[in-house]
Amino acid sequence: MEIEQQTAVLSAPDIGSKDIEDTSIYIVDDQSEIGVTIAVILRREGFNVKWHIDPESALNYLSTEPEAPILLLTDYMMDAMDGLELIARFKQARPNMKAILFSGYDCEALLEDCTIMPDAFITKPFDALTLVSKIRSVLAQ
Repeated sequence: MEIEQQTAVLSAPDIGSKDIEDTSIYIVDDQSEIGVTIAVILRREGFNVKWHIDPESALNYLSTEPEAPILLLTDYMMDAMDGLELIARFKQARPNMKAILFSGYDCEALLEDCTIMPDAFITKPFDALTLVSKIRSVLAQ
C-alpha cells in the first residue's frame, strides 16, 4: 500500500476524556509503515494524531497550526534531518512541548553531545504497551 499524502490526520473518537481527546501528538517517521502503525495505535488510545512522513512537512504544519501539539514523537534516523535536530527546531518554536525520540540505536551514544534533550527515549523495536505507557508518563510530567 502506497501512502500518497505527507500528512495523515486521524481524529480521536469520543471516549469521554476531553484531556486525551484534546492532546495533539505529532508523529514524524519517514517509514510509512511505522508512522501509520503508531498513528493507529495512538488513535485507538484516544489521542488526536497527526503523522508526517518527513521533518520539513511537520515543521511547515507546525508554523500554520493554531494549536501546538503537546507531544512530538519522532524517529532518530531520517533522510532530511535527524530526530534530535527536529526536536530542537520544534522546541525553539514551542518550548513547552514534550518530545520522545525513538531509535534502534543506543540511547547513550545518540544523546551524548545533545544540547536539547528529548523528554524520553524508546528503543526499537517496541510494542504498543511500551509506547502508550511512555507517552502517558511523559505527558504526566
